[in-house]
Amino acid sequence: MAQVVFKNVNKIYDKNVAAVKDANLEIRDKELVVLVGPSGCGKSTLLRLIAGLEEVTSGEIYIDGRVVNTVPPKDRDIAMVFQNYALYPHMTVFDNMAFGLKMRKFSKSETKKRVNDAATILDVAHLLDRKPKALSGGQRQRVALGRTLVRKPKVFLFDEPLSNLDAKLRTQMRAEISKLHARLGATMIYVTHDQVEAMSMGQRIVVLKDGRIQQVDEPLHLYEKPANKFVAGFIGSPAMNFFEGQIQREDGLLFRNGELHLSLAPNMESALGPYVGKNVVFGMRPEHISYGGERSARTDGSTVTATLDVLEPLGSEVYLYLSVGDHPFIARTEMKAMPKAGDALEVVFDMNRAHFFERESEQAIV
Repeated sequence: MAQVVFKNVNKIYDKNVAAVKDANLEIRDKELVVLVGPSGCGKSTLLRLIAGLEEVTSGEIYIDGRVVNTVPPKDRDIAMVFQNYALYPHMTVFDNMAFGLKMRKFSKSETKKRVNDAATILDVAHLLDRKPKALSGGQRQRVALGRTLVRKPKVFLFDEPLSNLDAKLRTQMRAEISKLHARLGATMIYVTHDQVEAMSMGQRIVVLKDGRIQQVDEPLHLYEKPANKFVAGFIGSPAMNFFEGQIQREDGLLFRNGELHLSLAPNMESALGPYVGKNVVFGMRPEHISYGGERSARTDGSTVTATLDVLEPLGSEVYLYLSVGDHPFIARTEMKAMPKAGDALEVVFDMNRAHFFERESEQAIV
């Protein structure tokens, strides 16, 4: 397989529209990397630059140590799976999977062996005589995967391949692709806008916004140590709660935002001490906010009284849509005695899990 490297890559379209800005990225050999971000962030453009479907404006792209900027797509030894299955409706599954090999003049015996091997791996061997209209969505996606698998390329590229599937099938196919990666030991680059998909599949995740790479990291570290406010808000479901306010000192450090007063954990003194008197953004994930049902006796300043606006029971857990004054936020907790909309709840912020960001730059402080 192969390593893929971006060095100062830019892609600018007509009218000075920059789709990719100064991208520097190293995708390791045999790694499954997920590119994630909102619509229009440049993730699909990065994939198309690797494939050679778009020309690099400046910078260099390396595949397996070779600069490929001017190498035609057919000579880059990559295979791409698109959101649209793009199967030939008049051909059988076998012929769809074999088509690329036939175009490359592979022998009939080698073509048959590769198709049969791929069909076995993907559990579609019993479907080889069928045509696409006789297949389910998941089966069609497997055939599209098989068409790339028979090529045995250096790099596999996936451009939102599961977005047309229903939720249950997406979950199943995520697991199938992860197992396929483990079995092949292949270099795979996967594009999605779904952060759950990214967290569950990627060995590393590349988060993009407005054409710029925001952070590259392993899923759990990305979740626990976001580099900036955008990454913190994009990764996680429900999204992180944010409050703008000021760091103050009153027998220790305090975050104050209107009616929300929270004492900070002592271990944040060194990082947040220089911000006393300054406005910052405080972030807290919903699962790090809990409630005890009755008034808490805690006096460490992490407990506040909030009004319950909406409650969403989801079986094993519940989402509480709360507000303190004019500041709404969400808590995700275990199912307990069910409160009612309008109730005043004592909610506890786990301040050891708090995140703080600079207000202007939005870079993480701690």
